[in-house]
Amino acid sequence: MDNLSKAHIYSLIEAHVLAAERLHGDDTTVPVLARGKTHTGRIWTYVRDDRPFGGPAPPAAVFYYSRDRTGEHPQRHLHTYAGIFQADAYGGYNKLYEAGRPGLVLEASCWVHARRRFFVLADLAASARRKAQGKTPAVISPIALQAVRRIDALFDIERQINGQGAGQRRAVRQELSAPLVAELEAWMREERARLSRHNDVAQAMEYMLKRWAAFACFLDDGRICLSNNAAERSLRGIALGRRAWLFAGSDRGGERAAFMYTLIGTARPRASTGFFPSIEKSPTLKLRRHKKQHRTRRRKWCVNLICLQSLSGCWPAPAASPRRWRKSPAGFSGYRLGTARPACRSTRNRPFLPRGR
Repeated sequence: MDNLSKAHIYSLIEAHVLAAERLHGDDTTVPVLARGKTHTGRIWTYVRDDRPFGGPAPPAAVFYYSRDRTGEHPQRHLHTYAGIFQADAYGGYNKLYEAGRPGLVLEASCWVHARRRFFVLADLAASARRKAQGKTPAVISPIALQAVRRIDALFDIERQINGQGAGQRRAVRQELSAPLVAELEAWMREERARLSRHNDVAQAMEYMLKRWAAFACFLDDGRICLSNNAAERSLRGIALGRRAWLFAGSDRGGERAAFMYTLIGTARPRASTGFFPSIEKSPTLKLRRHKKQHRTRRRKWCVNLICLQSLSGCWPAPAASPRRWRKSPAGFSGYRLGTARPACRSTRNRPFLPRGR
């Protein structure tokens, strides 16, 4: 695939994603090779997924790479976007919501992020595990536990209307969710007045109360989801992939990685099994069908690795000690993400593939 074809495919996916009425956004870290060390770059993702409100458009995701996490990057990525933007409370997104932009962007906050702050303070299972291990059990906050239960009641309603039309979702929310949200706000403001500002529960409440309009906007628009899980799911592969490859070899390698993740992240929701089921069924791979579940997972991992190689000409590098990398870089069995695969003339230099291929 030449550079012109790559740019054309990427621009088509990007145009499709940014034409959405609602976007999910998030970012994660990626190590990038530097002189004698690695520095922390960022991979940004924007996901279009209209399936929760019955939208006909196919899901897709576009990824970008940057050397840092300054706010100018999301502002450049979304400088022409107008619609609903679901993300966390990262300050770099704030300028997107200003009125002077070419298009109006409505902020929709993630209830999962808010719930997580309370859940850490009310994790009964973690406290029981610590007690079983002979450790001091964690202190359970009754206020945080009540907040988690109130938020879970909202998610129970959302599970019943997932996949329905935006109008139906809005009607159910106005009838069932709106009273619960009003009670939650009144209860939270009352409890917050009794707590010190340094209290962990008070800080979790402040996180929501300062952005209450962004949290409650889902009641008036059926297209908005309560969570930003679509963007977090798209980044899960990168977070797990950091165990399989050491780093991006350069900024160019990070950009190539963003291109590869764009292709895979767009194709994955449409595939029934694996990333590319048509490749998985190809007889040239000679994949045997195993009965054991761990053998099946190994086979799919092998297919995904081959797809990644065929898309970019890159090989993910398995984890290895820096000492071995400095001692014999030519004989190292793995390669940096974003670098071309050298010719394999010996068994030692061939990339690793699991058994059962």
